[in-house]
Amino acid sequence: MPAASSCAGQNHFACRCATMRHDPLPAHSAMIERELKLYVPAAARVAVARALQESQARQITLHARYYDTATRELADAGIALRLRKEGPDWVQTLKTQGADALSRTELNAPRPGPTLNTALYDGTPLAAVFTQLKEPLALRYETLITRTTLTLEHFDATIEIAYDTGVITSGEHSLPVSEIEFELVTGHVEALFDVGAQWLQRFGLVLDLRSKAERGDTLASGALPEQLCRPRRARIIVFESSSSIDSAYLACANESLAQIIQNTAYAAGTDTASASRLVRAEYVHQLRVGIRRLRSCWKLFNRWVPDADATDRATLRESFTIFGSSRDRDVIRLEVEPQIKKAGMPRYRRPRERAASRAQPEAVAGGIPLQMALLGLLKHLVLLNERAASEVPPVPLSSSAARAAIVHRLNTWLKKITKAGSRFEQLPVETQHDLRKQAKSLRYGLDFSECLLPRAELEPLRTTLTQIQKSLGDLNDYYCAEEYYLALTGSQPQVWFAIGWLRAGQDRQKSQAQTLFRQLAKHGFLKG
Repeated sequence: MPAASSCAGQNHFACRCATMRHDPLPAHSAMIERELKLYVPAAARVAVARALQESQARQITLHARYYDTATRELADAGIALRLRKEGPDWVQTLKTQGADALSRTELNAPRPGPTLNTALYDGTPLAAVFTQLKEPLALRYETLITRTTLTLEHFDATIEIAYDTGVITSGEHSLPVSEIEFELVTGHVEALFDVGAQWLQRFGLVLDLRSKAERGDTLASGALPEQLCRPRRARIIVFESSSSIDSAYLACANESLAQIIQNTAYAAGTDTASASRLVRAEYVHQLRVGIRRLRSCWKLFNRWVPDADATDRATLRESFTIFGSSRDRDVIRLEVEPQIKKAGMPRYRRPRERAASRAQPEAVAGGIPLQMALLGLLKHLVLLNERAASEVPPVPLSSSAARAAIVHRLNTWLKKITKAGSRFEQLPVETQHDLRKQAKSLRYGLDFSECLLPRAELEPLRTTLTQIQKSLGDLNDYYCAEEYYLALTGSQPQVWFAIGWLRAGQDRQKSQAQTLFRQLAKHGFLKG
């Protein structure tokens, strides 16, 4: 068996994409940890520490060493393996992803010192993971944490609050830690959300579900501090056609919400002090992609699953619009204007924007309204997962009625898009924009329904929709840029150059889109 190592568990967030599979740990030796994790911004740290001290919280120093192979075999399997000194004692812990975003399966064993012993897992389903490792385990990164803890009774539940400050280190690189965890000791999981919401509102906390292992794994993989927080992009969603409708919805919705939550945390400033303006703009773009995916998921599955809270949905929609204005400004400055300058646009004076005249993405992302909405949406999915687990018998996604209903819904969207697209060049700008949103929803719907559709008919259709989405996205950017430059023509007539360039580009994109919509019509309807 290979020798010791460090690990970082990936946050798969209910999207079953791990490359190495393993069964749950035996019930007699494993425990289920359920905790909600939030980032504590600099402005809130003194107040959070004071609130805990006033409640006579206890403090302990934790020094943890994380192990994995050089090629991250444990991390790729969704496993975190550590040795941690807790006061005078050493404890070896192995964690795997649980049934939802808050859950981890955890196996703890006391150790006489800082020596790793993988033989502890002999006789368990995880033994094969260690015997099949291709490389030896080695120390990958460490954490040095000061933990302040408080046990809280909330109605019939007991919750442990842990405020962690300190550092994650790997070689010469390090990341600061400032997070608060709410762990369910006894009672129902709703209590976690109740208490978490109270602290979020009181102190302006930010939802960030990344574990120390996930952050440390990125650090140990050689990323420089300024590269650590790459925008969180959409990931492939894997489930079988035999899955229940609830579990299929949860896989799609959880993955979409994970994309939103992580990019929102980054946009709010979590770990991103060194991020460039271009990267910050991409956080906003990717969180908006996540919102579109989540809303498309709701549209596809709303016949079978309960709606999320209306207030949370409205807040998400309002935030999407605000972020859209920021995204438009970023695209003009970072993408469109460089092309126009390259074409020969004369110099002009960019108008100074008043910070007070527009919402700052950082403030919106880290603001209490959006953070509370994200917490509410997460609660909706966690509670729905518990309901789905107890549903007998579950409704399979592959049942003839469910399959037919989903394919019919996709075909209805496709028919509407194809009909409107047949005369795309004659449509008003606003209608063109609506058609772009409909095409996105259909493409995401195809992603969510992949296991129900023959690849031979799915892939060509998805490829054409991706091309349409790109063409209409460029067209929308040109429309937004034209509006921006038109406002400057009175005082700076030289910007008419930009307007001429943009209108020529609009004509090209409309012609290209028209051709693509004709191609879309040739695909015909889905048979499923």
